[in-house]
Amino acid sequence: ALGLGGGTGTGSAPVVAQIAREVNQGNCLVMAVATLPFTSEGMVRRENALLGLERLRASVDTVITIPNDKLLQLVPRLPLQSAFQVADSVLSRAIRGIIEIVTKPGLVNLDFNDLRTIMKGGGVALIGMGESESDNRAEEAVLEALHSPLLAVDVKGATGALINVTGGPDMTISEAQKAAEVVQKTVSPTARII
Repeated sequence: ALGLGGGTGTGSAPVVAQIAREVNQGNCLVMAVATLPFTSEGMVRRENALLGLERLRASVDTVITIPNDKLLQLVPRLPLQSAFQVADSVLSRAIRGIIEIVTKPGLVNLDFNDLRTIMKGGGVALIGMGESESDNRAEEAVLEALHSPLLAVDVKGATGALINVTGGPDMTISEAQKAAEVVQKTVSPTARII
């Protein structure tokens, strides 16, 4: 995970990613989770971030981008330090969610090759998160994730979707199926969905 726009993350991330790719001779999945700076951080930092994102895209299989400005829509009234903590939490949840897809048993067990199918050569990826405790919790959580402020674009054109549904011991297979159906109806009919 890194922040784009400054010197350290923007400059070093593509180099580290390229080294990871070379050391593993292309046998690994190289992913990055990157935040884009707040608009209030200035145009120079924003342009530096976008240039860094292009360099990073060339060195990784997938970049999950989280625009900090979109975080403001999640927590518009939080103090600045708390907003940065929310950004860190979103990054942490994104990384943990991807790792848990292949390391924790679930209703549908996925392995690294499933993850690679969606993420390899995927370019830019976005992440949406949703939660619900209502009677219609699966559908509501997916709709919340699909309409998350973190998704800066319409997902209808997505070529792939990686779905991670988690719940308590009372979650049913039909709820997980409903979540997948909502995603399937939303993305491109030709999208790979895992």
